[in-house]
Amino acid sequence: MYIHRPREWGMSLHWGTEAVKRLLSPDLRDRIKETWTDPTLPDDSFYELPIYAGHTGELLGKTPDRSMRVTRRKMRKLFSENLDIQYGKHLSAITKSEEGVTVAFTDGSLAHGHLVVGCDGANSTTRQLLVGDAGKVQYLDLTMINFTCKFDLDTSRLIRDTHPFAFNSYHPANRMFWISAQDIGDPEDPATWTFQLIMSWPGSPRGGDEALADQEARTAFLKGMASEYAQPWRTILEKLPSDVKFGTDKVCSWRPFDWSTTTPLAGSATLAGDAAHPFPPYRGQGLNTGLEDANELVAALNHISSNSKDLRTAVQRYEKGMLARAFAEIPLSEKSASAAHDFQRIHEHPILKMGLDKASKAANNI
Repeated sequence: MYIHRPREWGMSLHWGTEAVKRLLSPDLRDRIKETWTDPTLPDDSFYELPIYAGHTGELLGKTPDRSMRVTRRKMRKLFSENLDIQYGKHLSAITKSEEGVTVAFTDGSLAHGHLVVGCDGANSTTRQLLVGDAGKVQYLDLTMINFTCKFDLDTSRLIRDTHPFAFNSYHPANRMFWISAQDIGDPEDPATWTFQLIMSWPGSPRGGDEALADQEARTAFLKGMASEYAQPWRTILEKLPSDVKFGTDKVCSWRPFDWSTTTPLAGSATLAGDAAHPFPPYRGQGLNTGLEDANELVAALNHISSNSKDLRTAVQRYEKGMLARAFAEIPLSEKSASAAHDFQRIHEHPILKMGLDKASKAANNI
């Protein structure tokens, strides 16, 4: 396994727990709480996400489904046990031959095998090598700020008193403001608590604009919104630490297609997770869909021999299911992104109407 992405963030785990149960060995499965943002809480602490109007504090609704916040770092640590992982690798080429497939990295090293699975994120190099320019993402006119930080003791308590895991808000200025616990080191000591904040909005200012040109400007931009919010969001913005560091992100989407007859790498390379179907993160489906990809791919591979024809058939079977999941979820997540940034349409937001359920089930409730 070859990994190069260093950033840290939290994720919502819900229906993907079934895939986790099937993928992990019993000893790792029993330790899944180690991935929680606060592993000291009881096993039944899965929660309904509260959603507010940020300017008034009015509760707009709660997701009917229950979820748990996990951290990328903790989940990777647990899932990577007993795996040979090489960090800092950057893919440059994939070559298919009668013996299998070879991948080349920018440091000059090579790796040989029978199947390449690209799980390298929304801007996947594997996808580019697999389908070329057809793999380019489409950027939405949304700017996102996403970072983790600590607060003073009182503000930390204020956040967790509002909700121990996460709460979300929408604003008439067409902004979304998400706050969640990222890592609760010691539940009795707020100095050990880290939080994740996400703010996103349509139009200007965009990343690179003067208003967001450097860290001082970006921090001032967020703090300048404080007066537009009710509590606790006002205090949270006012109390942003002076040494906080964050950039800006673009929000993207890409719709996969059946490439089995259009690329010479078909059957020898495939995609999973955000590399296979990057979509806007406004319905909390990325982790869970990626876990289901992994589960379905493992299931397909477990039923083959070393025959290359069997491998190609198994990969195509996996890709058929992956495409079906993507075709169901991407329109919902794109609709969620649109509604999240149009306060007049907030009650059309799929997360308020159908929650976090699988797209194949949730679509029936639209």
